[in-house]
Amino acid sequence: MTYFRSLFCNFLAVFMVCRLLPGIEVGLYQHVPNIGANLLFSTVLGFCNASVFAALFIFGIRPSIPKIVVSTGLISFVGFYTMAIIPYGVQILSLFAGFVGAVLVWAVAFATNYFEWHRGAK
Repeated sequence: MTYFRSLFCNFLAVFMVCRLLPGIEVGLYQHVPNIGANLLFSTVLGFCNASVFAALFIFGIRPSIPKIVVSTGLISFVGFYTMAIIPYGVQILSLFAGFVGAVLVWAVAFATNYFEWHRGAK
């Protein structure tokens, strides 16, 4: 998987979770859906999740499954629960919805970083 494919998959996962999961609401701005906040949140969280393997490589840390699991998990959960505390257009209405959303995004982030790692090992 190339980095841009990984970035797109992570962006799409965050965007779709925010749009489709009940309990996560994208606010309205003057009767127009506030896609801007969702795009910003999806871009930032997708970029952070897609950059885990690259960051490990740049800092000279040997990638391993536990390191990728912990890194992507922390980024996903911190991102979603930050949205629960500080809503700016994307609101998490229940902690369970935030948990489910973070787990779904974490699964995609882990998969894309894992495939990036194994693509580079060849």
